[in-house]
Amino acid sequence: MLGVLLGLYLNGYYENKTLIEAKEKALEQVLNEVSENEEILTSYNAALKNKFNPMMYLFSKLNEDGEILVHKNSIKIFKENSKNIISIENIQEKSADFYQIYGTFDFYLDSPLLFKGLSNVTWQSYKQTNYLSITNFRCLIDFEGLYELQQEVNKLNYNWRETFVNENFFENIVSRNKLAKQMRNLIIKQNLLLDLYKYRENVLKNCD
Repeated sequence: MLGVLLGLYLNGYYENKTLIEAKEKALEQVLNEVSENEEILTSYNAALKNKFNPMMYLFSKLNEDGEILVHKNSIKIFKENSKNIISIENIQEKSADFYQIYGTFDFYLDSPLLFKGLSNVTWQSYKQTNYLSITNFRCLIDFEGLYELQQEVNKLNYNWRETFVNENFFENIVSRNKLAKQMRNLIIKQNLLLDLYKYRENVLKNCD
């Protein structure tokens, strides 16, 4: 009987040890997903920030008809402030004091986040495993909080992208204001998420 009990104990011990080791490897995969998301978001966030102020400046020069009008004494300033957002092709006199600017709107962003959201596949998979029962509660709360903020960023990014692609914001001041607000809120939330990403190693420590 003692031998049977000892055998059951050892089997349970090794099964539990194997499960713990598998859990730790799975959490490393979650951490890798977070790291990859951080890398992608850092680049995307920097690109959006680089476009935001020039785009707001350009919007301030649009009249009700969507024409870019610049005071004759401000052409040089306009060129400097809008160089990241418009490629000027022609400048014509509109009135005694104002010139109309013609050009190509340049808003190229080389990022996969233009077409998809930050990934949560690995974390969702983790939550469907037996590892959940042996994972520290604080660990779960921390990771879940991070991924919830990430989903907020994904939603804001989707809404901003839909406005940018589908609405004629050059000729509609309501759409311009909507786009500007969405973009500003998106950048703010991205900044919060990037700050949270920096603490991922501390989050992992709570998972022991």
